[in-house]
Amino acid sequence: MPRLTPSSVLCAALGACLLLACGDVSVRKDISYDDRFGAQTTLDIYAPPDTSPRAAVMLVHGGGWREGSKEQLAALARRLAEEGYVAASINYRLGPEGAYPRAVQDTRCAFGF
Repeated sequence: MPRLTPSSVLCAALGACLLLACGDVSVRKDISYDDRFGAQTTLDIYAPPDTSPRAAVMLVHGGGWREGSKEQLAALARRLAEEGYVAASINYRLGPEGAYPRAVQDTRCAFGF
């Protein structure tokens, strides 16, 4: 019979946790929160598998309102969903089209969605 060491038990426990988390997240991509601006104003929603009420987190990527995309935060959104939160990662208008205050208005619109 193989001997169980603390490290082998820890590895087995971590592996079981990872297996339980895999595939449990529901992802809905490219949902429009403002149809006037097409793909610039979309979000992705990451949610736990059950439909019970959950706390939600809105993720806004960095880039100084000039660059970036919601995909930058996909791993964090997935991790939050694995922990039981609903996470929404958003796109907003960038560059000249997103000049102040437009990108901020887009973010507020996404929050209201």
